[in-house]
Amino acid sequence: MSRVWVVGPLAWDSVLHVANLPKVGNFTQGFGLTGRPGGTAANVAVGLASSGVRTGFAGYVGQDELSQKLIESLAASEIEELHIKELSGAANHVLILIDDQGERTMVGFTEDRLDQVSIRDVELSPDDYVLFVLWRNCFLEDLHYAQHIGCKVIVGIEALDSVPHITADICIGSGADLPAGIDIEKCLERFDRVVITHGVAGADQYWRENSKTQTLHQPAIPVAEVVDTTGAGDSFLAGYIKGLIDGSNTLEHPMLIGAYWSAQAVASVGSHPPHWSKVSPELPPIGTL
Repeated sequence: MSRVWVVGPLAWDSVLHVANLPKVGNFTQGFGLTGRPGGTAANVAVGLASSGVRTGFAGYVGQDELSQKLIESLAASEIEELHIKELSGAANHVLILIDDQGERTMVGFTEDRLDQVSIRDVELSPDDYVLFVLWRNCFLEDLHYAQHIGCKVIVGIEALDSVPHITADICIGSGADLPAGIDIEKCLERFDRVVITHGVAGADQYWRENSKTQTLHQPAIPVAEVVDTTGAGDSFLAGYIKGLIDGSNTLEHPMLIGAYWSAQAVASVGSHPPHWSKVSPELPPIGTL
């Protein structure tokens, strides 16, 4: 089975529920403050590993109590291999505000130190996948290393307008993070597929076939109640990659798995995607995907 190396943020999420987000200068009451492991790349890695996909994770922690909690959480997951760099100072820490509609707003407490993360000393195989959940130019050497080995490379949506331009197999991310004025057709000169998620509006996949741009739309899967949208995009990404690893030749398969996993995420509380054992029973029979 192919292995997936997930590269990117690992964070402690402090979650506060609010009736609504206050306007500038106003007050709102928070309640139910809790803490939990998170970080977009760690979320994807934990979810993906729960589905039986061989998964490695590369990120960083600090030297504080929260860092220890994060390491313990990853060690208790089904991730096969951890490549965690310990840096001085505090762990990555994020405040998540969740309103009465389940929508979340995030505020970072700590600086981004992803430039300290690398997989260039990880032994990769040609059938591996390498996923840079958030694209940063500090990963250029890692990307070239993975491509030299022959790995398939997936990058975050920030790569669409990165300078210098990069090439990869797939570029994927939230439409909320889509760079303004991006020409998707032009981007398909550098990426085999571009996948953009739009929350309740579903997701769109773009690729070229016979020199023409093709589009596949995947509607969102309805849920009875939206509880917490934290990790919905990470769950979609985990499902999309699960579909790729399963070896399906159809373009629909990864999109549908991603949609079902995302639906499970918004209907439950947590930063990590729901365990695969809760998602797989909801999927239609594989032959119908």
